[in-house]
Amino acid sequence: MNVSFHGVKNVGSYHHTRKSTETIPSGGYVLELPKGRYTNIHVELNNKNGNDLDAFKEILEKYPNFYNKSALNFSYDYFENEQTGKIRPFFTINGKQIELNDENLPVINKIFKLMKKISKMDKEELKVENSYIMSPEADAAFEAYKLYAPEKNYEKILDIAHTRYYAQTGASYLAKKLEHELTEFVLS
Repeated sequence: MNVSFHGVKNVGSYHHTRKSTETIPSGGYVLELPKGRYTNIHVELNNKNGNDLDAFKEILEKYPNFYNKSALNFSYDYFENEQTGKIRPFFTINGKQIELNDENLPVINKIFKLMKKISKMDKEELKVENSYIMSPEADAAFEAYKLYAPEKNYEKILDIAHTRYYAQTGASYLAKKLEHELTEFVLS
């Protein structure tokens, strides 16, 4: 078993950019997926060499992960209205939507700090356990890409998402986006 020395393990991140609104069939329905970018990160938290799990205890209790009470699956998506060009961000924690408001500001700020931490970690410290990659937890963490990127091989998406490169660049991207959103919120 690989052990994380920095309070996180099983980190994976992936994104998909949709260049225009697209209508796709989904079972007996037709879905309209807007232009935008879909990005998420999955990370299992622990208290090795720190207190990452303790720091997120309240958040993980409020937004529990069905598969792993120590895991955070955070999504930052933005949708663009093609007629107005207006961009709307959309956040979820473990599949539950969260608005950026005064009440949730500390939650988003804590996630921002975690993303900065992951983005600066030594790549060798970003450990992924083989048992996790093959688990329903990993599958569920990135399941949205079956819909967002149906033209891509989903098993390949899972493999790519859990590379150290994707984990770290995903965290870096999310840190930049969250920094922008937090600044906009505070200044508005």
